[in-house]
Order: sequence, then C-alpha cells, then structure tokens
Amino acid sequence: MVKYISGFVGFLSLLMIIFAIMSWGGMDTGEIGKGEYKTSFTVAKNAAVAFLALGGGIIGLVLCCLGCCAAKQKNFFVTCPFVVCSFLVGLMALIAGGMVVGGKTRDTLINKACKTPFDKLGGQTGE
Repeated sequence: MVKYISGFVGFLSLLMIIFAIMSWGGMDTGEIGKGEYKTSFTVAKNAAVAFLALGGGIIGLVLCCLGCCAAKQKNFFVTCPFVVCSFLVGLMALIAGGMVVGGKTRDTLINKACKTPFDKLGGQTGE
C-alpha cells in the first residue's frame, strides 16, 4: 500500500514541477471549451510561485523515493529519514495553513470574495 501512495506522491510531484516550469515563463494556450462555455487558459508569469512549486515538487520526489525504499527495505537507516522528512513536510503544511487562515490574509480573501462588486453581475457583491 505504501508503494502505491508513494507512486501517487511522485505523480503529484511531477505535476508540481511541470506547473513550476509553465509558471516560470508564463503560458497562454488560447480558448478551451465548446459553445458558450469557452474560456481562456493562461498561467501567469510568476517566478516566486514557480520557485515554491519547484521546491515542493523536488521535496515530493525525495519523499516518494524514500517511501518506496522504506516499503521495500524496512530498515532503520531508510525509514528514519523518511519519517523525519514526512514530519517536516507536515509541519511546514501546518505553518503555511496557519499563515493563510490567520492574520490579514483571511480578511483580504473575505473582502475580495464577498464585498467587492462584480462588473459581470451588474455591480452585485457576494453578500
């Protein structure tokens, strides 16, 4: 079971690396969809997001390899780095979640989503 989960983490890590490459230089594929549901698909050029996505993808690939090795070997010298890296990634995720939920970020998101009038809706807000 751990091998499958590690493979899934590896797949997600590769997707993050691909996203990092696309957002490093930006990308515009034009319109996608059919009929009235056409929308443009663009990836904004943002080096900071690309750097973070690339770092997360590399850490995910390292965790994927360590997870596969831990499932295969079941040795202290293999499982210990896997557990430490998994703990650090989980801790970083909790810290990032606390930063998003707490502080001014929450208020900014509520103002943007609920109190800003939308031109496409005739000036209505989300309230």
